[in-house]
Amino acid sequence: MDNVQSIFKHADTLYKMAYRKTNDIHDAEDLVQETLLSTLITLKKGNEIENIKAYLIKVLKSKFCDLVRGKNKDIVINRLENLNLFIDSDDLDFGQMNQKSPKEDVKVLLRRELANLPKIYRDVIVQYYIDGKPVGKIATSLELSKGTVLSRLDMGRKMIREGFEKNDMIADNSYKPDRLSIICKGIPGLNKEPLSVVTNLIEENILILAYSKPQTIREIAVKMGLTSVFIEELVDKMYKNELMSKRMNKYYTNFLIIRDDQINEKQTIKEEFINANFSKVKSTITDLVKAYSNSNILSKYNEVQLYSYGMLSVFQLVLNFISEELNLLKLEDYPKRPNGGKWVIHAGYLIKDKRTWANLPPLFYNSDFSTNQPNELVIEEWNTNIGTTFWLGNNVSMPPGEKARHLFRLHKEKDILLDHEINYLIPKLVELGYLKNDENDKLSVNIPIISANDYETLKEINSLYANKLINVIGEELITMLKQNQIECPKDINPVSPCSKLICFDGLSLIYVKKAAKEGMITIDSNRNYPISMIIAR
Repeated sequence: MDNVQSIFKHADTLYKMAYRKTNDIHDAEDLVQETLLSTLITLKKGNEIENIKAYLIKVLKSKFCDLVRGKNKDIVINRLENLNLFIDSDDLDFGQMNQKSPKEDVKVLLRRELANLPKIYRDVIVQYYIDGKPVGKIATSLELSKGTVLSRLDMGRKMIREGFEKNDMIADNSYKPDRLSIICKGIPGLNKEPLSVVTNLIEENILILAYSKPQTIREIAVKMGLTSVFIEELVDKMYKNELMSKRMNKYYTNFLIIRDDQINEKQTIKEEFINANFSKVKSTITDLVKAYSNSNILSKYNEVQLYSYGMLSVFQLVLNFISEELNLLKLEDYPKRPNGGKWVIHAGYLIKDKRTWANLPPLFYNSDFSTNQPNELVIEEWNTNIGTTFWLGNNVSMPPGEKARHLFRLHKEKDILLDHEINYLIPKLVELGYLKNDENDKLSVNIPIISANDYETLKEINSLYANKLINVIGEELITMLKQNQIECPKDINPVSPCSKLICFDGLSLIYVKKAAKEGMITIDSNRNYPISMIIAR
């Protein structure tokens, strides 16, 4: 009788011996299976075995010792490898896989495929093949039925085999990661969610990969050049914090991501719109700046700052008109989020070209800030490509409220020695235009510090000229915005207002730059123009 066939007639003998050693049905079955597999491989390699029964008993004893003392890693991988080779293989062709890949490469692939298994399958595969646990113990530890464990073992083996056969492509993100800049509108969570959720390049690129098409954990992992083990926790965190959603076993990014080519394309459209109607709004802008000058409230602003503040403030009010006309999602309709949040991600910006940053919309900051002084301070500030703020553009750790407190103290007490925490930042404050040195080389605050009444006057001026601007170009503006909306993936919910506002964001500053081209103002590219004021009330 052929040796390959003859080994199976000793299966009963081997099982009885294995059961006596282990006193466990499942361990005995595992030992017999391992013994038969090892012997089959030896025969397939062309080795002669004179006494099959004696050889089988010797192998079984050796496998039992492995089970008792724990297997070393090479033996573990070999066991998984050997089992994989015989999956659905009627002729037990051991050589087929090794013809495709050297033995050591097969081990590397197995480790990769094992790490990329979804957790529910990886848990049972690891416990069964790596830890050597029987099905019954695995079922108990995972609180599953034995049938479920067996089913997951079978599915896990199939997924490993399919991983060998598939030629998954690693995405460019794995070796050339993109950057994702997220802007949030609404009320953040207690731990500053969602901005605090995405903290590294891996998370940013997971969101990018899962944007246009839902992906499984394994698909994300393979394309990232990582393993599912390291991707699962990150995806789960973003899913729980509602930056991602799930359909069946696939995850997708649940907010709008705007690419830099879209931003640059829309920049051209915005410039064409302004060139076409600048003559209509020129007198309105000029009259607005005159109204500021006549009020004398913003006397510390030069012409560039007056034009910038005017356009930024007026267009912020025009946005209210736009919101009604385009039926944009309102704050009260923002979904309630985990940890007390109520927000939407206004846009995620996928920036490949650094020059695109100049075309991003300005960021507005307005915050109540209580000091130890009797006054309550509010700082209003815009971060733009004309006026860069101290906090947002210069890698200096000082929130706007803190800056307001220090500047207000210097304004009130003139000759005070500022705290150490601000002293070393004074050169930067001077460079950015927040402070200046007078003839006697004394520092003074170079941005407006105004009263609450003056601030109300400014708001009245801004409201008046916002209405004038709407009367002049409102209809044309709405038409242009409707024609240039961004299509979002169908699964995103809710859709950010930014999908309809891409040609509105930044429009105000293009008007300022157009005024410079028309010779109405002169912008020095080597100078910063802070659009910032402190309101003491």
